[in-house]
Amino acid sequence: PDETELVTASMDGLAIIWNVKTGEILFTLQGHAGRVNLALWSPDGTYLATGGEDGTLRLWNPQTGELISSIDTNAGEVSSLVWAPNTVRISSGHKDGRIQIWDSASGKLLETLQGHQGIITDLKWSPLEDKLISADGSSNVRIWNAAPSTAWRLYPPQADKGGNWTVQGATWSSDSQYLVLAGGDVVNFTHPGSFAIWDVQENKLIMENLGSALNLMGLEAHFSPDDQAILYLGMYGFPDFSRLATAYAFDAWKGEIIRTFTPGNDLLIRGVDWSPDGSQVATGLFNGDILIWDYETGEKITKLTQTDEGYMNTDIEWSPDGEKIATTCDDGIVWVWDTHSWETLYTLQHEPPTYPWTANWSNDGTRLLTTTGNDEQGAKDHSARIWNGETGDEILVFNGHSKAVTYGDWSPNDKRIATFSNDGTVKV
Repeated sequence: PDETELVTASMDGLAIIWNVKTGEILFTLQGHAGRVNLALWSPDGTYLATGGEDGTLRLWNPQTGELISSIDTNAGEVSSLVWAPNTVRISSGHKDGRIQIWDSASGKLLETLQGHQGIITDLKWSPLEDKLISADGSSNVRIWNAAPSTAWRLYPPQADKGGNWTVQGATWSSDSQYLVLAGGDVVNFTHPGSFAIWDVQENKLIMENLGSALNLMGLEAHFSPDDQAILYLGMYGFPDFSRLATAYAFDAWKGEIIRTFTPGNDLLIRGVDWSPDGSQVATGLFNGDILIWDYETGEKITKLTQTDEGYMNTDIEWSPDGEKIATTCDDGIVWVWDTHSWETLYTLQHEPPTYPWTANWSNDGTRLLTTTGNDEQGAKDHSARIWNGETGDEILVFNGHSKAVTYGDWSPNDKRIATFSNDGTVKV
């Protein structure tokens, strides 16, 4: 996609990636038994797909030349390939007229479309990914509506029970098959809040009303890295914040409480997060402190103090390798800590009255993205900033939002960021 490399497919069973400027061979991709008919980059450049005479679809890492997955389509020779614009799905057309839609991350077959009588010569997704166009060797063209199992739809788990139910948080399982949803009635608090697990592939809720006995409005729910537990935080309602004194870990598939994390001394929890290996839990408090807990024992490991001025913690984010943790505070400072010594590595300053809402590490852990703003106190800084993850040096500043930037995140390949603002816009 960046026009620096070229891939060729050949009758000798090879696909070759070339450097466009030098003409040098970067990688030779071997594995097909017979002719390689097609080679196609994913839109974001993270995958390279090849389809062959042998009926296999292969996904490669174009940065290393390594094979990621080999899919036996069981549909005969692959005659056409097309990526969905967001790289989540890839479609293969076959000599026998079948069309198959695959999940690119798991290699799972999502749909088989039948109706053509001859070889599929071309496939194209519509820009909105709601329709697929196919053509065959008999001059027939068909337009397909995306099937329910491949349409991404989300429903609040208790919308049919009345009240002003709102989903407050949604996080993916590690295999992207499930979403855990936390929510409740944010206006009247008349309906017990809870969290639910949604099977995205099957488009149905498989567990519902989890935690409802606690009578909390769900604020956050996070799968553990191994998807076996869910870290849950909820509140009762305004002005009673007392239920925020405890965070809960549930068995993800039985719905039972496994652990509780209670700071004590009437301290209230603002946010929660897992360490990347799931061995520790971090809780950010309203008084600005961060408590680190051993997940297996439920014992407190250490306390990180951001401020003595009573400012509130606003976000917690472990680095992907677990070596650092970034915490944000509404005094305008982001703290980055060493997770072995628990000492401060560096701080990132923002000019008050603006303060950082979130801090998100890039997927490779080399950079940190912060989003800022403070509409209530008239802050003029509504920016997103990228910092060097090792040194804390500022790399880039993104301006353009007219109100607070309340969230930001990285694309999977770390080449783009998306920001969400109180001005009602999302920018990429």
